[in-house]
Amino acid sequence: MQKPLMYLVVAVCLVISLYMAKKRIDRRTAALTANAPTEGKSRTDVVRRIKEGEAFVLKLDELGYFKYTDSQHLSALQNYMAKNSDPATGFPGCFTDGDSTSYSVSFRCFGADNEDLFEEGGFTGLLRDMQPVFDKMGVAMKVTAHREVWDDKNHWLNHSISLNGRPYTIFKNFKGYGWGEAMAKFTQIVNTELEIQGSDERLYPWRAANDGLVALLTEQQLQYIHSKFPGKHDRPLPLREWCDLYQVTIPE
Repeated sequence: MQKPLMYLVVAVCLVISLYMAKKRIDRRTAALTANAPTEGKSRTDVVRRIKEGEAFVLKLDELGYFKYTDSQHLSALQNYMAKNSDPATGFPGCFTDGDSTSYSVSFRCFGADNEDLFEEGGFTGLLRDMQPVFDKMGVAMKVTAHREVWDDKNHWLNHSISLNGRPYTIFKNFKGYGWGEAMAKFTQIVNTELEIQGSDERLYPWRAANDGLVALLTEQQLQYIHSKFPGKHDRPLPLREWCDLYQVTIPE
């Protein structure tokens, strides 16, 4: 094929692709607008916000955010995120589509109640909740040893775990209520395993105490979310930032 003709074919294909993408956005915007709350807002404001939400979802899609989402949940999840991507209310990452499980159908966000993490069985429980996405990622998070002992005499906790044969200390002679510390150690340990296994994704803590969540994201996805949601309490954070925000010291 001669070069001018090849360039023409490529240009036509690009125009058709852009046109089809715009039509998809317009159809979804029309459907979302029909059900969007309008109290105190003009229709123009509603349409603008939804179009911004659509653009946000499309960019996340380009960045691979939805690659773990099962096909039967994809449309509902994207519609939800487009309608609720308001910077004033925080990143709309956790959507269960009516399911009672603790994870989002995106397989990106998981409930991580900090109190539960600190309590007996909390670590292994959250690892079980996350196992479906670890399977999708092709990474191993096998618990090969686990010891969780409260010392009545000294009133301290010793807690350790081995993942894939690698030992990790969670708490050593720890006294007090370690809700935030448990969240920090869980994030740190999982991220160590992800790094060892060559994954480009990391776990990011989000909110705290009984409202705690974790989000599994690439660096690009995290930075894009941060560019749209400025409130630190309303988005996943790198571990050090989260610890500074909630005044948590990671146990040695």
